[in-house]
Amino acid sequence: MYLGEIKIGALSLMYPDATPRYDSSIPKEIERAVYELKADHNFAGLLEATVGSINRAFGVIESGRLTDQSCADVRLSDCKRTKDGRVEIPLPNDCLLPERLYCHRGARTYESAFNVLQGKLYTDRVCDLYTVIYRGKIPRITSVTPDSYSVEIEEMLCQAIPYFVMSELLSKEEPQRAKAAREQFDAALRCRAITEAPCHQCFDIVYSAEW
Repeated sequence: MYLGEIKIGALSLMYPDATPRYDSSIPKEIERAVYELKADHNFAGLLEATVGSINRAFGVIESGRLTDQSCADVRLSDCKRTKDGRVEIPLPNDCLLPERLYCHRGARTYESAFNVLQGKLYTDRVCDLYTVIYRGKIPRITSVTPDSYSVEIEEMLCQAIPYFVMSELLSKEEPQRAKAAREQFDAALRCRAITEAPCHQCFDIVYSAEW
């Protein structure tokens, strides 16, 4: 989903008559629709305020461990050895939370215990190659992020974010509607948590034909 769609979605929840017509499959159309809303002094300030709310929604989604699982292969030569013999494995820049670690030694693959201390991953097992399965961070947006920017989280979560934005922007003026919107957002996240499935792509990589 594009960033502009989330902004328009939030405003349409708050003010149904304000929803502009646009083709959601064309990024330039989305930018045009947001631009037209910004030209209305009634909505310009609200659209600016959506940026902070959307980022806070990202944070709630991350805290619920609902971002996509990703995989990263790390060779032993890229790791460090600690004084007590453990292996320090560098984490990808987009790593929010490592969930599993697999060690590859020759044609064998083992799941390994690990510790995370101060943002670094440590294991006692020494192997040729490691695979880290982790939850990724959601890149934050700014006031200059294009409305045609594609938000790289699944559609179901994107569709829930306008409710979070509404719950923040209406919290003082219409607390009851704001509360109902937040309940909708939280319900969507609970539903997503229930349907959480393993990352089969990662396991296809880990359990290769060599296993």
